[in-house]
Amino acid sequence: MTYSLNDLLNKASNHEKMKGVHPAVKEKFLQVITDAYNKLGYKLVLAEGYRSISYQNELYAKGRTVKYDKNGKRLYIVTNARGGSSYHNFGLAVDFAILDAKNEDKLDNTDSKYRQVGKLGKALGFEWGGDWTSIYDAPHFQLDFGLTLAQLRAGAKPPADSTKKPASSPKLPEKECAVDDLAPVVPYPGILKQGMKGINVKRVQRAAGMPESLIDGTFGARTTSYVQAYQTKHKLAADGIVGLKTWNMMF
Repeated sequence: MTYSLNDLLNKASNHEKMKGVHPAVKEKFLQVITDAYNKLGYKLVLAEGYRSISYQNELYAKGRTVKYDKNGKRLYIVTNARGGSSYHNFGLAVDFAILDAKNEDKLDNTDSKYRQVGKLGKALGFEWGGDWTSIYDAPHFQLDFGLTLAQLRAGAKPPADSTKKPASSPKLPEKECAVDDLAPVVPYPGILKQGMKGINVKRVQRAAGMPESLIDGTFGARTTSYVQAYQTKHKLAADGIVGLKTWNMMF
């Protein structure tokens, strides 16, 4: 079968995994499909959308507590996120795949093509998993509305569409959960401290409560003070350095 643009849009819109995806995320992803088709000549399909907490935990168990499938085939770890530790669990993330141009029953895994599509998504306001330094997730887009996973787990709700500011977040309890109860959305990248830069620093700045206008990805004195305040609030050692315990508490 040869897919037209309308076929691709309908296929994504009506996909079972699109149910539960935030309307703004869906709208932007359909625009990515359109732009990829018109500008790059690529045909995209939805690979992952909303995941329930139970399904996320099933994925997390693969290769860990569930080592073989029903046919005896060895299973390997596919995710580091337990239920509630992925933006997929809140309908704020989608994964895509690119159809092979010569055989649309197969997928094209050419990295450079995913990078091109990543640029299209970023232009629309998506965060792209290919920019992550600790784990490379080229098929992944997410729209977090400035909300951390901890805030979402505590009941914070994103706005109805992408043009509005995030809804006010409820105050988190002093200790939301045991440090190891929930894995972060991305694996721990190593110690983050003053003088460092990058996407993970931005994540820390946002999680620590810095105003969006100050989030720049540079771990300076201001970031250190916000991290110390966060650590004090959550009864962690207030050294201003993001180690494993602080990272897992934030994410």
